Amino acid sequence: MKIQIISVIAICALLFSCASEQTKLQRSREKDPKYQYDVGTVYLGNNRADDAIRHFGSSIRLDPDFYLAYNGLGLAYMMKGQFDISERYFLKCLEVKPDFTEARNNLGMVYQETGQLDKAERQFRMAAEDLTYSSRHLSYYNLARLYYLHEKDQEALDCVQTAVKMRAEFGLGYHLQGVLYNRMGRYDEAINNYKLAQKSIKDDVNLSYNLGVAYFNNNQMAMAERIFEEIYPDVTEAEMKTKIDEYLKAIKKLV
Repeated sequence: MKIQIISVIAICALLFSCASEQTKLQRSREKDPKYQYDVGTVYLGNNRADDAIRHFGSSIRLDPDFYLAYNGLGLAYMMKGQFDISERYFLKCLEVKPDFTEARNNLGMVYQETGQLDKAERQFRMAAEDLTYSSRHLSYYNLARLYYLHEKDQEALDCVQTAVKMRAEFGLGYHLQGVLYNRMGRYDEAINNYKLAQKSIKDDVNLSYNLGVAYFNNNQMAMAERIFEEIYPDVTEAEMKTKIDEYLKAIKKLV
């Protein structure tokens, strides 16, 4: 009986010790700005912007110079469509860490979304010219999208070509190249770029639709018809369904 009592006491002591260690760990995490930032990043990746904001805010309260948390707050508020607050946090991030180019690229996206295109171009250009920035291809892609909106097709093409040279499997870049080539009447090149985009962007209705349009423009009606019929059940936008109906009617008349 004495041995059993001692064993129970030992187990209770062990459990108490484990609980105590767990409490200490939790308290240390609550005071760790990096841990709070990491948790916020997980929430951000799962589209839980409000939870991300709470943890990024905790990170900054613990360390006002934790620049990554300012960038995270900018992204979270951008996700919520609150671009004025997003801009403020990206600017604060750059104030604390002027050479953190990721925030500059993100700031350019805010300006683009709010129609401040000159400001957006300046931020994207600065980011693209930073040779230490590992995502320069994204800045060139963003510049290309900006020029595309301005209908400066050759400038857009130059930028997106630079982007795909930097990142060979950059599906978004090939997709945009296809859109540009199609608008420029270079349909064979548009088709080739859409196919390259499909290697890394799987089952994307918009991409497949654009490929179908390029085949139609290139007088490859059988290919266009097949693609339009394949994607039709997956199309959710009424406008795209209407356009596909129009293309299919036109194909039947032509063949």
